[in-house]
Order: sequence, then structure tokens, then C-alpha cells
Amino acid sequence: MLSLDPDGGETSPDAFHEFKVLGRTTVKDEVRRAVAAAVLKGVADSNGNVGRCFEPRHGLHVVYDGRVYDFVICFHCLQIRVFVGKGLLDTTPTTTSARKMITKVLKDAGVPVDASGKK
Repeated sequence: MLSLDPDGGETSPDAFHEFKVLGRTTVKDEVRRAVAAAVLKGVADSNGNVGRCFEPRHGLHVVYDGRVYDFVICFHCLQIRVFVGKGLLDTTPTTTSARKMITKVLKDAGVPVDASGKK
């Protein structure tokens, strides 16, 4: 799970799909399942409306069955960009319902949740 600087355009090797990583934490077991369920619920509950911006502050890096899936999430404009490896697979609408949980997990791990470095 990653906290991202929403400005984008980052070209360093540490960037997460062109967004600067402010911090990251690994989640396991129950927390991982809860986060996955919250993200899936947000997608399922979406009415399809999205904003024009894409200023993500959250990211998920998932390895499943030997494949890498990355989710770059902008709760402001209600969009998730889904990557398989380095290639963009899809952009899907969501709701804000998972934002509170993801932000709490990041904060509890001591990860800054905005570019000012505040925790």
C-alpha cells in the first residue's frame, strides 16, 4: 500500500506509475482482505460518474499468482487506474468508501499521507 504525491510526472526509478511515492507499508492477512473488499465495494457501488482530474494519493501493489497488479487510486475524481506489469489495463470508476480505511492503514504504519510530510 502506497501514499502518493498527486502532482505526477515523476520519472525516478522509485516512482509508482509516474507518481512520487511518499511512503509505503505492507499489509497482510485480515487487513489485506479488508482493504481488497473495501476497494471492490467502492467499484461495485459506483454510479459511473468520474471527475476530470487524476490526482491520486493512494496506490496498491499486488502480486497474485506470479503477476503484478498495481492500482493507482484518485478518490477525488473517483477513478482507479489498473496496471498489469507496467501496462495500463483499464481505468474504472469507484466511490470514496475505501479512502478512510486505506488512509488509516497508512497513518497507523507511520506513512505520510500528503506531500507536506504530515502523518
